[in-house]
Amino acid sequence: MEHYTTAQDAFESLNINKTTKFSKRNANKIVRKLCKILLKHKYENGLDRHAKFTRILNSKGMEKRREKAIAEQIKSDMWQWTEWSFISFEACENDGPLKFAGESLRYAINENEDFVMYTDCYNYSPEKMENIIEITKKNNIELIPFIKKFPDGLHPHTERKWKISNNEYKGHYGDNNWQRSFHRGTLVGFIVKVTYDMFN
Repeated sequence: MEHYTTAQDAFESLNINKTTKFSKRNANKIVRKLCKILLKHKYENGLDRHAKFTRILNSKGMEKRREKAIAEQIKSDMWQWTEWSFISFEACENDGPLKFAGESLRYAINENEDFVMYTDCYNYSPEKMENIIEITKKNNIELIPFIKKFPDGLHPHTERKWKISNNEYKGHYGDNNWQRSFHRGTLVGFIVKVTYDMFN
């Protein structure tokens, strides 16, 4: 955990790319890959709400049937996840695979062109973050977590909200006010080390 005196200092420590434009096409592939891995683990371990696949566990010759059922369920879960505006929201909302905090995720690329997904929040779950790291690590994907604290907008002698400029950080996705403003006191998320096979 790192501490900063302002929201701007905390954000700037992420080293978001100022020259390379954020690619929604690449981001779509990365987030879809991460979500497929996390959903597969969820269903293989009977962690879904209805435990649909726990009945197909011990019977001889049922493993392939179970694998097919899980693949079909993941496909069903993600059948609308084609447009970036949709997947970027659904991946981290409600019971989404990347849900680990009380606010929606924001996305960017840093100066090393690694993928950054984070949120400005009051509350987050270290347990869920650790779970995401462990599952993706088993699939040879490296996620580096970060937690950056700064005085929130309710803190005396701090500005209510700090906003990034639309044009300054080309590697940051989103023009909406909530995607560009910071006031909750905690930036938390992951740096995803991008590899070539993420785009296959």
